[in-house]
Amino acid sequence: MFENLTNKLESILSKLKSAPSLTEDQVDSGLKEIRLALLEADVALPVVKEFIANLKPKAIGQEIIRSTSPGQMIVKIVYDELVSFLGSKNEEISFKAVPPVSILLVGLQGSGKTTSAAKLAYLIERNYKKKVMLVSLDVYRPAAQEQLKLLAEKNEIQCLPIIEKQQPIDISKRALNVANLNGSDVIIFDTAGRTQIDLPMMSEIKQIKDLTNPAETILVADSLTGQIAVNVAKEFDTAVDLSSIILTRVDGDARGGAALSMKHVTGKPIKYIGVGEKVSDFEMFHPDRLANRILGMGDVVTLVEKAAQDLSEEKIKETEEELKKGIFTMDSYLSQIRQMKKMGGMEGVMSMLPGVNKMKDKMDKVNIDERNIVAQNAAYALGRKTDSIITDTFDANATALAHNSAGSTTGMNLDKAQNVFEIFQENDVPDDGQRYWIVGGKQWSDLLDIDQFSRAEYVGEADLPFGGTLTAKRWITFMWMVFNGLNKDGSNDRFTLAFHKSSLGLGVGSDVRTEVNYIPEKVAHLTTSYMSMGAVLIDGDGVRIQKCREA
Repeated sequence: MFENLTNKLESILSKLKSAPSLTEDQVDSGLKEIRLALLEADVALPVVKEFIANLKPKAIGQEIIRSTSPGQMIVKIVYDELVSFLGSKNEEISFKAVPPVSILLVGLQGSGKTTSAAKLAYLIERNYKKKVMLVSLDVYRPAAQEQLKLLAEKNEIQCLPIIEKQQPIDISKRALNVANLNGSDVIIFDTAGRTQIDLPMMSEIKQIKDLTNPAETILVADSLTGQIAVNVAKEFDTAVDLSSIILTRVDGDARGGAALSMKHVTGKPIKYIGVGEKVSDFEMFHPDRLANRILGMGDVVTLVEKAAQDLSEEKIKETEEELKKGIFTMDSYLSQIRQMKKMGGMEGVMSMLPGVNKMKDKMDKVNIDERNIVAQNAAYALGRKTDSIITDTFDANATALAHNSAGSTTGMNLDKAQNVFEIFQENDVPDDGQRYWIVGGKQWSDLLDIDQFSRAEYVGEADLPFGGTLTAKRWITFMWMVFNGLNKDGSNDRFTLAFHKSSLGLGVGSDVRTEVNYIPEKVAHLTTSYMSMGAVLIDGDGVRIQKCREA
């Protein structure tokens, strides 16, 4: 987001901060560089002139020149001015009307109105706990109404049913009636894209506004168009009296001209920004936080908010407990990766941390490619499928395996471990380093409370007999390994598996393949991996299923 502007401002301000003292000439030179950086970022010229005019008297004041840290004070002045031009404070969406409250989205074709309508509806339902109905008034663009309907269905948002050949005014009347009947709190009208010079279309939008009497008339503008977006905002404001602005595709905008110019030129606040393709990639606009990002200071507050929304508290606590006990399996790793993906992936998280822009080149060289993570995930899924086939084969032959159910009402303990060990000895199961005992996370915790086990040899990540690795310890001739995919019965007993490698046969075909298909309605790629395999029980004497009760 705004990488070009951020890099240039960081470079300029870094030079000023590094100087032990500053002269007026140095400050003046720095301001000229800031002016050029803003122009290159496609900030409107009148905005740039006023920005520098406001900065100059503050930056060359005697209190700055004589300060013990003049560079830091100049950074503070630039930050304050950025916040002022961006809008000073964030403004919430208005619901000041008798329900159902109407919200009207307007803008050019291709600006992202339809996706923004779905994103806004999702945010309102999630954050404000209001029932929203989406309404498409775009009868001109092919499949526009169907697009909004699909987005609504995918995200479980109510959408006005489509009636073929019905015109926007009639659709609006029907929407108001339906909303009154079904108890909708908010109606979001997604209007057709139009240019400000298309007089018939502008006349139509005025009629729609008069009919719906919206609490908000929001312009949806594409930030990538820079100054064009600013000019469009002025024209639409003249025509329909805008209340606020949504900026889309902000995540792909390396310059930032539209964001910096829009509020100052139009006088209308930016209330939301689109920062990705997913319906959740939609943020309230905070001028102070954006100013921090522009100056390379990160946005830790937004990061914390996203973490609170997207991360599972239960999973966080579970991972914390695992780490306390020295358990960090591949399951744990993939869980962390999936949680990070919810927050925008590695790049999304790192972009909100202070000083990361300075490290970007080094990070690029490291080649953090999330496609590799997807590939790892697919390979791991195949491995877990193998594990499930093995455990299901054991369970399917449970009657032949003589469940060692004694003491199943308790967790894993020393008596159970010694009992199975003795059975293996009596059955002459080879003690050749190929004895394994697979337990769940709860049983692993129980084992760590056993003094002999806790002092036993810790192997770390050890190879499974049929492929893959798990966290392992070696104790009483068994390689103990923790795996959370073991089955349970109806009484909440976990089936832990003690077996010798020779007790099970596993066959894997050679036709391992992966297919990648694009799913348009989800705007995502579906990666599917295939392989053929099978397992068969060879020797029941070398297998025991030990039940353990889980609280």
